[in-house]
Amino acid sequence: MDRTTTLESRLSSSASLTLLSALVFGAMAIHLNAQVAGARIAGTVSDSTGAVITGAHLTIKNIANGLERELVTNQSGFYSAPNLSSGPYTVTAVAKGFKSEVRTGLTLSVGADAEVNLTMAVGSAGETIQVQGSTPALETNDATLGSLVNGQTIRDLPLNARDWTQMAALEPGVAQIRTQDVATNLLNRGNRGLETQMTVSGGRPEQNNYRIDGVSISDYSNGGGGGALGIDLGVDAIQEFSVITANAPADYGKTSGGVINAVTRQGTNALHGSVYEFLRNSVLDARNYFDPATIPPFRRNQFGASLGGPIRRDHTFFFGDYEGLRQDQSVTQLAIVPTQAARQGELVAGTVTVSPLVEPYLPLFPLPMSNIKGDTGTFTSITQQIGNENFFTTRIDHEFSPVDVVHGTFMFDDATLSSPDVFHTVVSGTLTRRQLATAEFTKTFTPAFVNTFRFGFSRARANVMKPTKTLLPFAGDISNGFVPGSPLGSINITGTSGYSGGPGAGGEIDYAFNSFQFYDDLFRTIGVHSLKFGANVERLQDNEIGTSMPNGQFSFTSLANFLTDLPTSFTAA
Repeated sequence: MDRTTTLESRLSSSASLTLLSALVFGAMAIHLNAQVAGARIAGTVSDSTGAVITGAHLTIKNIANGLERELVTNQSGFYSAPNLSSGPYTVTAVAKGFKSEVRTGLTLSVGADAEVNLTMAVGSAGETIQVQGSTPALETNDATLGSLVNGQTIRDLPLNARDWTQMAALEPGVAQIRTQDVATNLLNRGNRGLETQMTVSGGRPEQNNYRIDGVSISDYSNGGGGGALGIDLGVDAIQEFSVITANAPADYGKTSGGVINAVTRQGTNALHGSVYEFLRNSVLDARNYFDPATIPPFRRNQFGASLGGPIRRDHTFFFGDYEGLRQDQSVTQLAIVPTQAARQGELVAGTVTVSPLVEPYLPLFPLPMSNIKGDTGTFTSITQQIGNENFFTTRIDHEFSPVDVVHGTFMFDDATLSSPDVFHTVVSGTLTRRQLATAEFTKTFTPAFVNTFRFGFSRARANVMKPTKTLLPFAGDISNGFVPGSPLGSINITGTSGYSGGPGAGGEIDYAFNSFQFYDDLFRTIGVHSLKFGANVERLQDNEIGTSMPNGQFSFTSLANFLTDLPTSFTAA
């Protein structure tokens, strides 16, 4: 009771702020949206006859970390505890003339809105009635369509490359788009974002919004901000996430598709952690139809560790996770190239004279190895794709007092993926770096008035199609280039695979996207009504610099025109 008395005196001193703050933030909410990642428990306390109990003291406790929220029912016997972190909870009600009641077995998920009504029996407060409850399976407080994926499921299922966002594809109305291959389409995928591409209820991937701890992590393409390898690491760092497929509440803005709303894991009073390594090896793989007799080598190592626990029991907690990925993947690629006879001008349609200006460029095209038809055949190559990624997340939760709670998260993700062109003349790659910092402060002014302020900084950096190494000196020699002072450009020949060009021929783009986000959410309980007001201010900095075909491109409508140096067009930025 001493703690409750102290709480009430602290709350009463701030009660005068209630009306003014509600009016101010309510006006702001007319034009702005705000997002809350926390859950809510609300309900009515009554006696056995159904009459409401006014002034009942409630304690809502997170069993995992011991953090508590204390409330008092109002004149309508109603209470509401907003912005609670996910986890297992108990609800304890104490009222004069009634037996204490403890409701156990409640588990809150991200963004959940649980209705927990309590019926108290007449008796001494020293007597306790314990009721084993459960979180209602049917959401009665809103019409949102979506589902939840809990952390245990994320960590236990065998996900390819341990990409936690793939779990969203298990939900109704969500499908993964498989045509967007990062490894073979570096430039286009870099422009469209590097996360797992998903359609939600038929929308485009760029219409979705990804959120972590209530902060949007959308990148320069409005994608989910994946790394260079096209995946989102951090399985061990995700507590759980929800997928909203339709009827998203007004809390969620910045989307006309789905919302993937995740929260990071937090420490508890019990020390917990893990050490892991996952290995994928081509020895265990089946042969691809286009692979040669020997399967191209593929080795992927994912390793890391996580640790969480108390810094100060029942008050301060930490959680940290590191994950590294090292990948060496060889991929079979096919190209249509001219035959030896065609290079000498001996074409099926007749003989032509090969131009001396073209002859130096013929060695760029390797000889066909199979499937010779007419003037062309198939060249099969094994391209080695090297990928590395380092991912780190840490979170701190701290309770200054029962009415002042704060938590912060920092995430860092650094990744590279490089691969040679199909003719093995130039190695190019994509380099990405993601950073996320969040901080949230929840202040309980009165049991009926709670305010949450959140700050978030999200940065996505991507350098797409950056040349890293020249394997064929001829391709990098500027004396062989089409544009003065530039390496060799690309050659497009109808009926063949063409040549993609020397270093930087396809164009290099550097993206730097910064998002500064400020949120304020105000929760007010009046009678049996729970009101929520919010404001969100976001400042975006989108900086891009890039080139398109800077080395130029010659286009030929036929192999004969190429051999005789009769281009249809020349294009250069």
